[in-house]
Amino acid sequence: MARTAQQRSVDRVFRALAHAGRRRLLTTLHGRAGLTLSELAGLLPMSRQAVSQHLALLEAADLVATRWSGREKLHYLNAAPLADTYVAWLAPLITPEAMRLVALRDRVESEAAREPARPARARHVERAGEARKRRA
Repeated sequence: MARTAQQRSVDRVFRALAHAGRRRLLTTLHGRAGLTLSELAGLLPMSRQAVSQHLALLEAADLVATRWSGREKLHYLNAAPLADTYVAWLAPLITPEAMRLVALRDRVESEAAREPARPARARHVERAGEARKRRA
């Protein structure tokens, strides 16, 4: 079965996003566009060679666009392939039920974050005390 250009593009995007270092590079370029290889290497916890290799893969996936300014090669995030991948592959999988579950999870997590943390032992003692009161 022949693969379409769109399917190949989606595969390249997912392959590029599979590595945490490349995701960090994209996040960095999102926040500060037009960075050189040296600037990126200085901002990230990886060597210049590693940044260069990751950038090459991101460029092949069309997630990073470059422009020469004199002797410097500037790197920019190209979010269009991300949007295309979302529309072509991710959006159809997101059902209203899934969105309700995400909202419920977020609400539970935010409520849990607002409650003061109690040690597990304190919760156990508290429950045991409640059980004794019910029996009495």
